[in-house]
Amino acid sequence: ADLKKVCDAADIGAELSGIPPMQFITFEKDVYKKYKARRTDFFAQLIRRGVFMQPFHHGYICHRHTEADLKHTVDMVAESLDYVKHKNY
Repeated sequence: ADLKKVCDAADIGAELSGIPPMQFITFEKDVYKKYKARRTDFFAQLIRRGVFMQPFHHGYICHRHTEADLKHTVDMVAESLDYVKHKNY
């Protein structure tokens, strides 16, 4: 639910699909194919913030992830989406 809120609040075409333990973040396609640059930048920013999510596959939550891990991930997704939102494509 938190990731969905973050994706919706970013208002840049980020879409969350899948079920909570197997989420997938994609970007709405556009005729200029800017979604590809957004996707690349988004996942690169996540890595820079210590979160690795697969850009072409579902992300997985496992039993070892703590509440702090999950909160960190949601916060870093929000920061990374904000980065993409403010970059001029």
